[in-house]
Amino acid sequence: MDAFCRIACDEGHPITMEGLFAMGQEYRDNQCKSTNGGSPNPYDSFENTYETFLNSL
Repeated sequence: MDAFCRIACDEGHPITMEGLFAMGQEYRDNQCKSTNGGSPNPYDSFENTYETFLNSL
């Protein structure tokens, strides 16, 4: 990611790793809001089918 940011900056597009992480977080948050009613931690509520199966054994 550091190399990507350096190349982007050299080409005139000021991008930092912090900015990339922030954009990724914002994308994830917006995606979750649109599909799960806006839960702040929607992935915490999704069940892991494999884990549920093993627990049932």
